[in-house]
Amino acid sequence: MENKKGEKIENKKKEKMIVPIIIAVIIIALVAIIIFLVLKLNDNNQTNMNNSTLDSNIQETNTNLNLEENTDTTSFSNLKADDEKFNATQSTIIDYFDNNYFSYVAISNFQRYPQIFKGSKIETNVIILKVLKSTDNEFEVLAVQGGTMAYDYSTGETSVYTGYDVENMAVSDWPENNLIVVEGKQLNKRLTKGDVITLYGRFNNVDNFSIDGTDYILPVANAINIVQLTSNDMYRFNADKIKTVAEYIFFFFLKMSTPVLGEDYDSEANYEFDPFYKITLDNQSNLNFSAFNMYRTYGLITYNNVSKNTIKKLFITPDFQHYIVTTYDIELKHVYIDYFDKEFKKIWNREFDVNSSNPNVQGPLDYNSSQLAIVIDNDLYLINLENGENIIEPIIVGEKINLNMTSDSIILIGNDNKDAIMKVGLDGKIIYRTNGNIDFESIEASQIQIIDNKVVVRLYGAGNEGFPYEKYIVLNEDGTIETETESMEAMN
Repeated sequence: MENKKGEKIENKKKEKMIVPIIIAVIIIALVAIIIFLVLKLNDNNQTNMNNSTLDSNIQETNTNLNLEENTDTTSFSNLKADDEKFNATQSTIIDYFDNNYFSYVAISNFQRYPQIFKGSKIETNVIILKVLKSTDNEFEVLAVQGGTMAYDYSTGETSVYTGYDVENMAVSDWPENNLIVVEGKQLNKRLTKGDVITLYGRFNNVDNFSIDGTDYILPVANAINIVQLTSNDMYRFNADKIKTVAEYIFFFFLKMSTPVLGEDYDSEANYEFDPFYKITLDNQSNLNFSAFNMYRTYGLITYNNVSKNTIKKLFITPDFQHYIVTTYDIELKHVYIDYFDKEFKKIWNREFDVNSSNPNVQGPLDYNSSQLAIVIDNDLYLINLENGENIIEPIIVGEKINLNMTSDSIILIGNDNKDAIMKVGLDGKIIYRTNGNIDFESIEASQIQIIDNKVVVRLYGAGNEGFPYEKYIVLNEDGTIETETESMEAMN
């Protein structure tokens, strides 16, 4: 009896101990489940936050880039990287695609024709002669036109060449008509005397300066982008800038790499002239979006490793939501235009037969967020980007080498004196044709800038003596010439 009674008491003790143990196990299990779910939820939230951050950054850039009142009618050609409403990242993106600078204009022309160049974007090499101001926020330097990069093909080495003993020359030793004052936001690597830079800036006007006790009237330019030329760095866009652009325009960006000789390009000399970074995308299932070349001297994106008989380029629309892909098959004489959304899904495509063997049959082109203007085989097309259909019937305009879309018209430049400049309304009606008083044998290149709603055109071609000549023209609304320069020998 005592043994049984003792067993009962012991069993009751065990029962009392089992209950809290079971409860403790249940609590521990519940806590473990809760912790697991919380961690899982945090992981998902973090992933969503990362994706959301990328999307919000892109959306923020897209939203701010579209602050123009008529965003649908603003093409990349007419966006301004130096507009104060854009932050540093947005300005970098716009600047990459903006190659529309009046390049290597003689500085003496700024003093002679300030009314023509005022407000224009300019590109030139200059040598720093004197630092006039250098604070934490801004700089002002006196510079002279000149300086270049020399490339030794036998050794593959580059060097900066000025041709002058800059350190031992006073400001008064330099010709006044080659001097310019450059202003801008302070650089991480400050400018000093003797530096050679490529200036991408906007010409303001001429102004009075007193330097070393002498009075000068000098042109002034605001810097948009400055490349400090050294033996290791001579290109407009470095790796950081191209990476910034790639991350915003490619939503499946994977990596950026230096191209490999024999795999991505076939000539060392051609690569030095046209350097690029290779951009490889994460989404390799779509052959249209596998690998690209993003160039360093000017903003251009081409397809990596395409056939030698194919010219294939990629363009991003100003809303950063769509891609335009143009393909010119030289052998088949076909031009293809494909339109993709940001998920790389093709929305529409067009195919054009061409008769000419001139590579210019694939362009020129310009576009905004809703329309694409392109000249193919002497015909001007205005295409609705939403559905790929023609907005107007194609217009015969002849062979053209340049095109710029304004808010209400299309400016076209031809390759000869006849109808050198043409303006066509978005309704397809020709507003004017003019030869611009051009006396060149042929027009080889041109640039168009819209400044204060006026069309400013630079034409470059062969003069009667065979030397390269250029001319600048400012046109009124009806195509008459408001002001112009004489035809003058162009800088090399």
